[in-house]
Amino acid sequence: MANDLTNAGENAMCLALVGTTAKWLALYTAVADAEAGTATEVSGGSYGRVDASGSWAAAASGAKATNADISFTEATGDWGTVTHFGLCTAETAGDIILIKALTASRAISTGITATFAAGDLSVNFTTGDA
Repeated sequence: MANDLTNAGENAMCLALVGTTAKWLALYTAVADAEAGTATEVSGGSYGRVDASGSWAAAASGAKATNADISFTEATGDWGTVTHFGLCTAETAGDIILIKALTASRAISTGITATFAAGDLSVNFTTGDA
């Protein structure tokens, strides 16, 4: 018999991690191994992770989505093409708790402010079949 999380368990995982333990939103231009947390984070050009702790809706059906726009600092240099976002435990360094592909890649160059509208980013902690 599989040991799957219940809906309440999935929601609890969202609540425990997203916006609390993993509150720092990061952007990535490449991901070699998401499970291992091996990814190329944007650097330079005034890039910095964003505290997204107050930007998530309540968990429902094992998922959470942003409920507010999230903006990074305006790029003062080329950030490259951002393909993924991640949630991390610290503003710099720390652990990457999750990495997820964006629905559409975004080229961020000088003068562009990377902004994600409410609902653009979501995470899912539902379990699949064993």
